Amino acid sequence: MNKKITILILLVSFQISAQCWTSTASGWRHTIGIKSDGTLWAWGVNHKGQLGDGTNTNRTIPVQIGLDTNWQSVSASEYQSAGIKSDGTLWTWGWNFYGQLGDGTTIDKNVPIQIGNDTDWRLISVGLTQMNAIKIDGSLWAWGQNLSGLLGYATNLDSSTPNMVGNQTNWKIASAGLGGTICIKTDNTLWGWGSNNYGEIGNGTFNNVPYPTQIGTGSNWKTVSLSNTRFTVAIKEDGTLWTWGSNYFGQLGNGTTTHTNYPAQVGSDNNWENATANGGHILATKSNGQLWSWGLNNFGQLGDGTTINKSTPLLIGSDNDWMWGKGGGNFSNAIKDNDLLFSWGSNNYGELGDGTTQQNYFPHQISCTPLSIIEINFNDNFKIYPNPTNEILNIQSKFNLPINKIIISDVTSKIILEQTDTNKIINVGNLKAGIYFIKIEVYEGYYSSKFIKI
Repeated sequence: MNKKITILILLVSFQISAQCWTSTASGWRHTIGIKSDGTLWAWGVNHKGQLGDGTNTNRTIPVQIGLDTNWQSVSASEYQSAGIKSDGTLWTWGWNFYGQLGDGTTIDKNVPIQIGNDTDWRLISVGLTQMNAIKIDGSLWAWGQNLSGLLGYATNLDSSTPNMVGNQTNWKIASAGLGGTICIKTDNTLWGWGSNNYGEIGNGTFNNVPYPTQIGTGSNWKTVSLSNTRFTVAIKEDGTLWTWGSNYFGQLGNGTTTHTNYPAQVGSDNNWENATANGGHILATKSNGQLWSWGLNNFGQLGDGTTINKSTPLLIGSDNDWMWGKGGGNFSNAIKDNDLLFSWGSNNYGELGDGTTQQNYFPHQISCTPLSIIEINFNDNFKIYPNPTNEILNIQSKFNLPINKIIISDVTSKIILEQTDTNKIINVGNLKAGIYFIKIEVYEGYYSSKFIKI
């Protein structure tokens, strides 16, 4: 049996180029990405040190940030970036005028700096002048500028270090934008606060909301994303898509350019999987792997080959293997099932990462250096066992992270099994002997590894 396993590992090392990108996050003109080996990379504009490479030099191709191989998730905004490592530590870098880096100063940083000594951070979301983060215990923290109740505190004082928002410990998802924050709790209720000039908080008014306030009465919200241009997109557990806020460019997807101050459903489809609110446009994927976009298109950021704005969802190409769609100010990037990264739109500062400063109107692949053979075990957050296995594969989460989807594919990247429930026991008894890749999708990104079926 050991001999058989050894042969399989040798075969995969020669035949497979390991998957590349597991997650990305974009600011106005830069992108931060994590590769499958846990390394951190960045490209685009860098005048505030938001790339984290120790310089203020723009980069037109991905450059590695440091040598660490334990990056777990990243978030970015106009001029700053942040990330969490697999050891639960929090790191920030870039612009710091309002103390939004959280290090107790207002001095810009061009390399990642650790925030405090805590090792229990789970999620980070970067807004224009503030950051929000959730710890493993479900507590919510905020820091930076506090205009219009942006931080959800009882005061309007800025803070250059993280402070807990209220005393509740049931926060699951946080999305920080320009002047506000939208969150989902563990009971799947929707909450928001901060500036509400265009109804981006969604409480039916255009008045500022100085403290966390529930949006509606629903308890079936799955994902939410708040843009730095004051609009929000969210998906419910039934797969329906909802938008609200600013709508100058048709980014709400309802066929108009009228602002809306409450969540309104977009169309009648119920197979939406992920959606992100970007500079003036939205990127979204469906459960069938299709990629859709709509809104502002002045630089071709919608990916349809034109520069015409779209006020209803537009299907991009015919591929059905898209996993995520995310974007920056006037550009977009998306990851496919095989972890290949594609980008398109504006490129004045190299934000597309293709080595040029020429804009592109269609998705095109960003090169990724093939990695060596992937380690059999996950990082510290997930463990699969037994490995090798004959019939049953168990998934163990160190911090009980919520799982959105589990995908198993063979060495040709063909999907063999896909499930969206939270069952952590998978029957692989029907699979042929060989090596398989397993990908676990959580809100912050992906965890990828492989297992051997004997």
